[in-house]
Amino acid sequence: MLRPLRGTLSPLGRATAVASSWWLSGGISAANCVGAYQAKGAASYAASKVNLANPGAYTLADPAPPSWDAASGWTSTGSARLRTGIVPASGYSIIVRFSGAVAGALVSAASFAPLYFECYVSSSARSYAAGAATRTAVAGGITAGVMAVAGPKGYLDGVEEVALPYTGAPSTDFGIFFEHFGGGGGYDPFAGNIQAVAIYNATLTAGQVAAVTTAMNAL
Repeated sequence: MLRPLRGTLSPLGRATAVASSWWLSGGISAANCVGAYQAKGAASYAASKVNLANPGAYTLADPAPPSWDAASGWTSTGSARLRTGIVPASGYSIIVRFSGAVAGALVSAASFAPLYFECYVSSSARSYAAGAATRTAVAGGITAGVMAVAGPKGYLDGVEEVALPYTGAPSTDFGIFFEHFGGGGGYDPFAGNIQAVAIYNATLTAGQVAAVTTAMNAL
């Protein structure tokens, strides 16, 4: 018996590489995934902006569009920005797969409080924030991997790296490639490629972070 191809057919008739519900790996409830975006393997740039977890809600806005191709995903040289419209709250989780990183926030939200919620990479360190006024850093810059913030913990490639202070959540929505407010109200842009992002309204367990990381790496 023939089974239908999963995903969307490209103009050449090939199915795109949008894996089935990778954002729910590890037994995550569909009700807990607010947004899931897959740039790698998407049928088009427009398709990459669609919220796979909740189509029609939180479609990505692009005030400063990145470039895109199906192999690398979204690419920014330091000026691109995407907006989800999702406003984080206490206990939220974010996870992002990236490559070719130079510097900047990967997925973040912030307000003038200042309160941050982000994964961040620089040339000398990677860091995480979950509502604290400052990032919690781990020495050593990286160029590729999967970073996550799940409640008060930061993860790299599915393994917990650091415990985070938690003092609340920002009032502004999540952005991709940028820190919404940097020093003096400016932007702190990301340069590199992003393949996929997921945002949850719950704190993922260590097992769930590891499972989503594995699924993201298989895209």
